[in-house]
Amino acid sequence: MSYSFAFFLQAFVKSYLYVAFLPSKLLNENKYINYISVTAALIIAIFLAYMPNLNFIVKTVFIVIINFIIIGSVYKKGNVISILISVISYTVVFISNEITEIIFVKIFNVDLIYIQYYPAIVMLMTLVLFLLSFLLSYFIRSKSFFDEIKDYRFERKNMNIIIVYIILSILFLALIGYSIKNEEIFNERYIIGVILLLTYIIMSIVYLFQIKELIRSKNDYDTIYNYISNVEKIAGQLKKQEHEHNNQLIAVKAFAQEGKSKEISNFIDNILKNKIKNKISANVGLEKIQDSILKTLLVHKINGATGFGLRVEAFIRGEISPINNISPKEIANIIGIIMDNAIEGAVDSEEKYISILIDEDEDCEEVNITISNTYKEAPKIYEIGVSTKGEYRGNGLSILQDIEEENEKIKISTELTEELFIQDIFIKR
Repeated sequence: MSYSFAFFLQAFVKSYLYVAFLPSKLLNENKYINYISVTAALIIAIFLAYMPNLNFIVKTVFIVIINFIIIGSVYKKGNVISILISVISYTVVFISNEITEIIFVKIFNVDLIYIQYYPAIVMLMTLVLFLLSFLLSYFIRSKSFFDEIKDYRFERKNMNIIIVYIILSILFLALIGYSIKNEEIFNERYIIGVILLLTYIIMSIVYLFQIKELIRSKNDYDTIYNYISNVEKIAGQLKKQEHEHNNQLIAVKAFAQEGKSKEISNFIDNILKNKIKNKISANVGLEKIQDSILKTLLVHKINGATGFGLRVEAFIRGEISPINNISPKEIANIIGIIMDNAIEGAVDSEEKYISILIDEDEDCEEVNITISNTYKEAPKIYEIGVSTKGEYRGNGLSILQDIEEENEKIKISTELTEELFIQDIFIKR
């Protein structure tokens, strides 16, 4: 085995860790083998293997930028998340490489100057580097963290701060790496460089968790605000119903004073028919939903549906635990789009009916949400721009299709019967 092959393989393993393995683990996505990532890893490997004497800072900037582009295209992430993952991936590989060199130099007395004569040792160092990166990726525990913030968007006024932080982070990593690479292992400047690098990593993790808490507070605020808004709407509807009841009682009293019993009976029959037409039946189970976003959305959409004179039935089978494995934005899009389309279809139908069924399996591993509605004309499913009420309203169903393709935990099936348009949502935990 030649040293050139061993060195190129080491460069490829590092590149694969940068652009595929670590981003997949950190983002909790099964994209370890992707043709774009593998191609990018080959390009970076060639760059590292055939330009070994290139300035370390230039190498760092090049790798981080390429990684940033790949993460954005393969994992469909925003700029902030892409650059954070890119910097973290690079840092993990850099630390693993330094630890590997320390192990082989200080424990096994390997001379790195003459290592080109021992390709087998280079291969062994590559294996240790991969294993260390694998272990370090577990210590970061970023899976749930990035799942929570992946749909967060920074306000424009805060983007300048983020850009400055990213630029300074890349330069700091490059400079520290450059200083460490040019020092003998375990001398004073080398130790100071390692301490500074570790300090930076700790500060960055603290900064990221501050972002996490900020996002959580913002989501909690939005949930409470929406809940209060819905309570106010319900209170307004109850007040309106109170006025209607008072007026109806006045009319009944007038008929009674005139001795018109038949008119009273007809009047009450009309009231009962209108009540049945607009009622929500079997909705007592909504309190069983422990996910505040899902429950708030359903309350809001059901209130909107009844406002259009639709009959809505909600059946909740057992306690529904919180849905934490998909983002609030995905839940809002799924429920909002399907309910809006159900209302739109039911309004034009003769029966004016919507059914909502929510169920969870015994092991709490999957949630099934079924929303059905009557319709006048069979809808054209998943066609961009198709809608009975406007050129752009139908984009909702194509958005659902995009969500399903991007998240393997979500499956949406559609069925059309003679009476109902049925949308089934399956969410794996």
